[in-house]
Amino acid sequence: MAEKLGDIGLWESQEALSWGNSTGEKSDMALADSTVCGFLEEVARTSPTVPAGGCVVGLAGALASSLGRFVAALSAKKAEGHGKAERYHAMGVRLELLQKRCLALMDQDLEACERLFQARLSIARAGAGGDRQVLQEAAKALMEPPLSLARLGLELLRITMELVHQGAPVARADAGVAAEMANACARGGLWIARANLGILKKGLGSSHAETLDHLEVELEALYGRVSQEMGK
Repeated sequence: MAEKLGDIGLWESQEALSWGNSTGEKSDMALADSTVCGFLEEVARTSPTVPAGGCVVGLAGALASSLGRFVAALSAKKAEGHGKAERYHAMGVRLELLQKRCLALMDQDLEACERLFQARLSIARAGAGGDRQVLQEAAKALMEPPLSLARLGLELLRITMELVHQGAPVARADAGVAAEMANACARGGLWIARANLGILKKGLGSSHAETLDHLEVELEALYGRVSQEMGK
């Protein structure tokens, strides 16, 4: 979730600190366990601590992984030549791990956002005596999920690009869709991470900005190759 919680008073209610039901009671259910419709409704809710951009980015990565697994499995069945089936099986195993990681990062993003909200709420209530270090720790935690998702999206894009180029021709369009989801994961992660830079201390923010610049250059190069391949 991008950091946009400047007006603490707008959200200062018990209901705003929970997700998962309409009673104001906090749900312990992982986002990955919610229904599709349930997740969509949670994203649409107006609260600082319900799933938003970061969780949607994580879902995009999980979708890229899942669809990539389908293409890899189909390609393995149709593979001809020494070692090709094994290669696709290995890709499927890796994609399954990436899918689980993306789903876990959805919950991590939600938790990090609530942690930042609570830190800001505490400072707002305490005034000048509030613990600013707690806020900085929460800000650093908020950077981790989108940055991790950007990196995962890049790896997913590399794998799906190979599936576009060498996978079963009958599933080429599916591989292209998986690549687009991977791009959404990587690019969305970069956008959200950049949006959160402003709450970090200057030195740490500059370091993260440089990392994001490098990742973006890599993303543009990879995505350009995928777009060119799919345009043939």
